[in-house]
Amino acid sequence: MIGTRVITCNHDGIVINRTIIKQGAYVGSSCNLVALININTNGTVVSGSIITEEAAADVLTIAFSRQVKIENWKGPKLRK
Repeated sequence: MIGTRVITCNHDGIVINRTIIKQGAYVGSSCNLVALININTNGTVVSGSIITEEAAADVLTIAFSRQVKIENWKGPKLRK
């Protein structure tokens, strides 16, 4: 099962790499799967994850960072 808005990021500008999603795997919506990786049999990937390493069989994989606040952020500078 592949959720909506899942992207296989498999081209590095030179080589097209493989993303392998095995039988029974579940990939939640809005995930980025950065190749070269496998999502193994019955592995589950949590929605919104950015997967850069193999997702093990029969395991729940979660890959996103905690929310961070940057104090005194000035933002991008506007060109005049």
